[in-house]
Amino acid sequence: MEKELEILTHIQENEHITQREIAEKTGLSLGAVNLLLKKMIKTGLIKIEKLNARTLKYILTPEGLKEKTAKTYHYIVRTYETITRIQAVSKVILEKQKNKGIKTIYLYGNQDEVYNVLRITMSDVVGNLDMHYELINNIDYIKETKDFIVLIWNEESEVILKENQIPYINILCNL
Repeated sequence: MEKELEILTHIQENEHITQREIAEKTGLSLGAVNLLLKKMIKTGLIKIEKLNARTLKYILTPEGLKEKTAKTYHYIVRTYETITRIQAVSKVILEKQKNKGIKTIYLYGNQDEVYNVLRITMSDVVGNLDMHYELINNIDYIKETKDFIVLIWNEESEVILKENQIPYINILCNL
């Protein structure tokens, strides 16, 4: 579980971190943090040292460090596999669109991690296919063009494009 990895990382960085601070940093509720901490204490990943009546110190055990290392490794492997899948799927989609006569690919969505993967993929692939790509923030711009497809990666963009009857492909639906 990635949230467990986040908690272990925060504890390793700051043994004096509070449950409230962990909740804020992970986006979990205080109750969820409490449950996960209890589970990690029970399984020997962390131990608690009571400094005074109100202050606790969380200590990552050797078993906890081993678990954190394993979780980090698996997280990196899964992330790399996902990036590789996004790149492969993007290439197949671009080739299919090229065969349909599409010359322009628009990327429409937040400039987040998925966007960065798509941007790198576009840079590598579209030139070889005699196509070009562009990031757009305004759909009015694309209503004036022909022979295009919009690649998206989030639901908000999908709703807007559907409402405006603009052709799109949600790249994440093809993974």
